[in-house]
Amino acid sequence: MKRLFILLSILFSFNIIYAADFVAGFIGRFGASSATTDRSKIFTTDFRDFDSSFSFQPGIFWGYDDTLSSAFLLDIGYNKDRYEIKYTINGERVLENYSFSSISLGLFPRINIGFLSIGIGGGVKLPFSLRYNKEGKGYDSSKYSLDFGDIKDSFENYYIPYVKASVDFLVKLKRKFMLSFGVYANYDFPINIDKNGILKDFTINQDSLAAFDIGFQFGMYFLSK
Repeated sequence: MKRLFILLSILFSFNIIYAADFVAGFIGRFGASSATTDRSKIFTTDFRDFDSSFSFQPGIFWGYDDTLSSAFLLDIGYNKDRYEIKYTINGERVLENYSFSSISLGLFPRINIGFLSIGIGGGVKLPFSLRYNKEGKGYDSSKYSLDFGDIKDSFENYYIPYVKASVDFLVKLKRKFMLSFGVYANYDFPINIDKNGILKDFTINQDSLAAFDIGFQFGMYFLSK
């Protein structure tokens, strides 16, 4: 995180001599998710479920010449994050499913070189609902729905920190309008389950949740001038 702040400071120092335009972007994403309860792992090779999200990205755009530009963007989004974890218990396969709906708020700087755009940023997700169920022989298949208050009582932190990076191709249709399509990677940092919270009564996992996502994204960007 400290390195990210240093990078942002350098970017602003460099851009202060250039005129800035306002930019607004709309991004849709769809990807595969790898969830883990092991805090020592960033991801596993077991991508068992799919995530989707949508972001509104307003910000400032600097054009240096015909091939080089940069942008400093807010990243305001809606996220549907699914965590599916597989266990083998007494020789039987058991699946545990968490499905979060959340609002995210973060920063997402970009550097654009010709038709290539590279972005990296991060922020926090604020879950407002959670659906939980487990599937397996000998286990209760009941589904549970938790609201924001229940989530606060279930985890030590009710917000999920994340980092995200992307590589996109830019298609400039007009001076004020661009399309983008590419790939992204997102990591949701571990959130600890409260040992005295609601989840202790019916979950298999009593430790933490984290997820690594990779997928495709498509966006539209509008410049003010």
